[in-house]
Amino acid sequence: GGMSELGNDKESILYFPKGDYVSCAHQIIRLLIDNNLAKCLSDNSIDIATKRNSSSIASCRQMEIYNDILLKC
Repeated sequence: GGMSELGNDKESILYFPKGDYVSCAHQIIRLLIDNNLAKCLSDNSIDIATKRNSSSIASCRQMEIYNDILLKC
């Protein structure tokens, strides 16, 4: 299964239908056999996480949240 907000299928993650252990096993085997796919998914995931968790974006978002709260008071 998975959470679709975590990434795009075959770009940074491999999805399979919820509860489908055969499809899950197939995706795991794909990663074990295809080093290029594993490397591509890994690199893309690192890039996405680096951007998503950058300190500048996090601090800007935190300030937006604080300002929203202050405006509601």
